[in-house]
Amino acid sequence: MISACKKMFLSMLLATSLVTNLNGCDDGGNREPAPPDQGGPALDATFLRPDTQGPTEDATPRDGTAPSPDTALDMSIAPRGHTVFAFPIHPDDREHIHAGLIIGVDHDPTSTSRILCENYEGRGFPGCYDEHEGTDFMVWGGFETTDAQDIRVVAAAAGTITRIEDGHYDRCSGDLNTLDVDCNGHEMVANRVHIRHADGLQSRYLHLKKDSVLVSVGMTVQCGDLLGMVGSSGRSIAPHLHFELRDASGALLDPYSPDDNEMNSYWSRQRVADGLPAPICSP
Repeated sequence: MISACKKMFLSMLLATSLVTNLNGCDDGGNREPAPPDQGGPALDATFLRPDTQGPTEDATPRDGTAPSPDTALDMSIAPRGHTVFAFPIHPDDREHIHAGLIIGVDHDPTSTSRILCENYEGRGFPGCYDEHEGTDFMVWGGFETTDAQDIRVVAAAAGTITRIEDGHYDRCSGDLNTLDVDCNGHEMVANRVHIRHADGLQSRYLHLKKDSVLVSVGMTVQCGDLLGMVGSSGRSIAPHLHFELRDASGALLDPYSPDDNEMNSYWSRQRVADGLPAPICSP
């Protein structure tokens, strides 16, 4: 159960869309670990109203081809000894991602509470939750937005498709007070795409919309190629993309650098003007 302290802050969050650091709350609740490699639950996004962030126009048909990144953005990337990643949402759709609620990798996964955690900045819930093994990018408006238009997921770097899952129920939802997830009687399996990159790094894209996966195992993709659409399949409390990085041995990596130092980040540019990683592909 969530403590009274956290419930108070969560009530504020629901009312104002305020992202609050809850590390100061004392919680003695018990943890129920998320199933391995399912990405875990994310915050209930019923408060992510489209009218609070601008775009509400009807969706128009799209061909899935990513445009060139904004020419006003510095396109240079400092050389690094590993694959670097662009933001995995199509540039035209990033306005629908909540930059103020990015739920990151848990760097302190030994807690006895499901919501006591520490993200790359040292923040707690809702900047992370216990044993979270990836980064969740939430959709403003939740199902209202994803029902109105597709939020396109793209390859964050070039590589080879190593695994896909598709065809699973994609309207799973959850209870903010318990972090339990309900898939309405359907099997709780995330639609997903996995990519292995040239240096052995792996990127994973989870909770995709049913029947939206556009790639197959063995296919080679380039940075920016369309993979599928954001949904809420598997252990997901609301529509979002769970982006996950692993090294060649399968060990979890956090794409974010705690000091915002580009040389220590796996993102091509960790944060640009809108608060999200840059849509810049490595040369």
